[in-house]
Amino acid sequence: MIQTASAVETCHALGLERIKLASSCKTPQDWKERWVEPKHPFPFKLGPCWTHCVEYHVKDFPAEVGFFLDVMGFPTNALGGEYAMFTSPEHGFYFSVTPASEENPLTPPETIRLEFMVEDILEVGKKLEARGLKFENPPAPHGGPNSGLYQGTLRTPNGVALRLWGVVKNQDATQ
Repeated sequence: MIQTASAVETCHALGLERIKLASSCKTPQDWKERWVEPKHPFPFKLGPCWTHCVEYHVKDFPAEVGFFLDVMGFPTNALGGEYAMFTSPEHGFYFSVTPASEENPLTPPETIRLEFMVEDILEVGKKLEARGLKFENPPAPHGGPNSGLYQGTLRTPNGVALRLWGVVKNQDATQ
């Protein structure tokens, strides 16, 4: 964590400049012409067995493990009595779950959301419903009637939102 108020103020100013730039670019060409590379390069080389991981802490650890392994079918990168790291078949992402404790307090479920861009979101939605999952918001158009972008949300046993995104080319497929 950045320790001083002046360091936070500096990061704030840098972030505002980046956000203004991103908000003002209207085309990929704008982006290409106006983007300035960061002052500092990426500081490290990623490790060999996993590249990044977001961890959250839950009240019912076995339920979360059962959900991701046996209902959703996620592969594991690590699994033990108090730690589970999930990934994709291609090892394209990682996230982990641990039981909440005094040292690692419960992560309030509304503070994080797991999001995945999937192919054939409508078919994925049907498959997940066939596994007994109930969508909080079934896959439906998002971003206007002609965007082709669909979104659906379900919850893990501990209440963490799992949001699926996908592009539907033939929107009449839902009719």
